[in-house]
Amino acid sequence: MKERSMEPRRAELTDYHEIRSAVSTALQSGDLSKAKMVLEGTVKHADSTRSASENLFVYRSLGNLYGEIGMDDEALRSFVTAYASDSRDLDTLKALATVMLEGAESEDTLEVMTRLLVFHRYALRPSMVARIYVSIAGYHKTSGNLERARTSYEKALEVRPGDMGIINALLGVAEESGDDQAVLAVREKLLTTLTNAESRAAVLVAIGDDYIKKFDDANRAIDAFERALAECATSQPALLRVADLSIRQEDWSRAVRSLITLGDVADEADAKVKYLSKAAVVYRDKLGEHTRAIQVYNKILDIDPLQLDSFKAIARLLLDMEDWTSLEANYENMIARQKALESVQTNVLVVLYRNLGELQLKQLNSAKRAAISYQEASDLLPDDLGFHQILADLYALDDETLALAIDQHRQILRLAPDRLESVDALANLYRKMESFDRSLCVFRVLDTLGRAGEEGGRIVERYRSPRAPKVEVAFTDEIWNSYLRPDFLEPSLLHLFRLTQSALVERFAHDLEHYGLREKDARLNLDEPSFFSKTYQSVIKILGLGSVPAVYRSEKAKGMRNAYLFPSAFLIGNDLLSGRSEKEVAFVCAKALTLFRPEFFLTQFGGVKVLEGLLYTIFKTFRPDLNVDLSKNMQRISKDMGKKLKLDEQALLRTIVDARIESGANLDIKLYVEAAEDTANRVGLLFCDDPAMVQRLLEEEENSISNRSVGERLGSLLMWGISDQFMELREKLNLAIETWNGPPMSSG
Repeated sequence: MKERSMEPRRAELTDYHEIRSAVSTALQSGDLSKAKMVLEGTVKHADSTRSASENLFVYRSLGNLYGEIGMDDEALRSFVTAYASDSRDLDTLKALATVMLEGAESEDTLEVMTRLLVFHRYALRPSMVARIYVSIAGYHKTSGNLERARTSYEKALEVRPGDMGIINALLGVAEESGDDQAVLAVREKLLTTLTNAESRAAVLVAIGDDYIKKFDDANRAIDAFERALAECATSQPALLRVADLSIRQEDWSRAVRSLITLGDVADEADAKVKYLSKAAVVYRDKLGEHTRAIQVYNKILDIDPLQLDSFKAIARLLLDMEDWTSLEANYENMIARQKALESVQTNVLVVLYRNLGELQLKQLNSAKRAAISYQEASDLLPDDLGFHQILADLYALDDETLALAIDQHRQILRLAPDRLESVDALANLYRKMESFDRSLCVFRVLDTLGRAGEEGGRIVERYRSPRAPKVEVAFTDEIWNSYLRPDFLEPSLLHLFRLTQSALVERFAHDLEHYGLREKDARLNLDEPSFFSKTYQSVIKILGLGSVPAVYRSEKAKGMRNAYLFPSAFLIGNDLLSGRSEKEVAFVCAKALTLFRPEFFLTQFGGVKVLEGLLYTIFKTFRPDLNVDLSKNMQRISKDMGKKLKLDEQALLRTIVDARIESGANLDIKLYVEAAEDTANRVGLLFCDDPAMVQRLLEEEENSISNRSVGERLGSLLMWGISDQFMELREKLNLAIETWNGPPMSSG
């Protein structure tokens, strides 16, 4: 009692209107500290000193304030106290629920949530109502009351239809209950809450899976999957399951429809190809619809042209159907696909063109179209001998493509010089084209090889003359570079030896005593009329050698060669002055004078080794920094070049040497000598115009500057003798015949 009499009176403690006003003003000004101080000062007094509504205000305000400044535990305690003052107050319940929803479910949580729903259900936002039901369901699930948990989830789903989080939670509870029928019922019930087509399809797929896994009922499962497709025709899970079940049930029509749709809707190219490949197999092997199978295989190839097995399947089907026109079209489409690839696969294209050509030739009887296809294959593999042979035969069938047949035989000879059948073909093709001189050139080569045949032999004999041809057109640089010098002649070597020749002539020179000759007795008077003198001077003029070198006769000599005298001169045997035919003299003179040209001048002096030593000397002279040791003789030669060559010649030589060193490529002197000899033999053939006679003269030669056999030298010359170069040059030099002279020949 005493203690009670000491409690101050309520009216004396505080004025709650002032408290409300002070708190409101502080909150409006953002002064949370002041609002907190006022409220905390108030709650220091016993709750009994305040009315329920005043306690509700104070504790609810404190809860909100504590929540604002992150004092969550104090906020919760304040809301609980406010709740004790008025368990129906909406703001208090909402605030308390918001805090409780962030924590674990408990009986207190259940009570608060239940009161919110009972007293204020329609004042809450749907999202809040759904969260409350989910929280209640969580409490029941934790408590083991799965039925009540499921009911709460269902109510939450009524508020938030289609919420997959709630749906999954509901299904989880149903599955946890172990009642398979209940699971199905939940899924079916779930459908009524969903409006989104994809969501409904997903539930129906799950229902179908339940029928398979839990009830082993394939028919009801496939019905569920079909219902899913009715909701969403592009549902891949549904399509996959329909396809799988249909294949198991051998319902091929339904299976192929699903597989085709899967191929259309799949995101990745690999997946599209996989499904469409299965569909094509079903069409082909199960339904026997080969045309549809081909269409699907083509669809696959449009997606990925590298699916070669799909094209093989098309080809097999069309072969079995003997539909050659469609097979041709499919080959052409496949080729177009391959050519459009960023990285073209040559081997694939070659096979396609080859097979297409074979189809066009054997099944479609079109040599022209086949030739086009084989030509494409040959262009991709230019060194394939087989393609050239096929093309040569095809082009020879049509008079309009005989020139192309000739080109193919030339390619064959490029790859296989011993394929003499192609030389035979060239002769006959040129005759058929009425290219008389070209035909004659080839027949002469065949005659030299002993295979001209009776009629070819007659043609050769008809145009065989004891007289050498009149070559009257001067040889220009174009003729030397484009027609006479072999392609393998290294230009830099040619320039190096040509530029240095004038400085080296005297250093390499002999004198007449070296040959046991005297000037007065041995020197040939070129002014005296003789076929040799006339031919010799004529060839010099045609070859553009300028001054006429002296010629010395030696009984020990045979033929004609560079004597390496100073001034430069030739040594000849008596055989050139008598006993030789015009053509023999013409060949020998033309060959010797070609080797006399500055670029080839030293090729007869000492062979490859001398030229290699000279090459080292040239390089060392114009690049002194090179690690090359020179013999005393080569040192003298180097000094000669420094003294005798003009400054512009030295500058050009230095440029050539620097370029060769920079390139790092090797210089092959042996090939250079072979090129020099081939060039000389070619010029000799032009002035002789008789390959058979040239063969005899080569056999008579005592030494070859290249050390090659007669067969090797003759083979090289005869290949040139049937080349376009040789035939064009004959026309350029006015040596070609324009028509057959005599009775017409058959063109067989």
